[in-house]
Amino acid sequence: MNPALGSKMGTRHRAAIGITEETDCLSIVVSEQTGHISIAAFGDIEQDVTLKRVEERITAHFGDGFAEFRSSDEGTADIPMD
Repeated sequence: MNPALGSKMGTRHRAAIGITEETDCLSIVVSEQTGHISIAAFGDIEQDVTLKRVEERITAHFGDGFAEFRSSDEGTADIPMD
């Protein structure tokens, strides 16, 4: 519902921003057209981020628990984070 959002932003990006305005979640959006990654948190969005930046934002948002998960073999073998 934020009127300040640009009209170039699609529905997924607007929804990602909207959900973070109402909750304490972190939203990650991948553009179907370009493959670019965006991250929304606290009603703001950072667009065209690298996988390294995604990892940094997740760690910052959720704390060291994510870093510990990443260092284990659980669930990350198929996810290249470089």
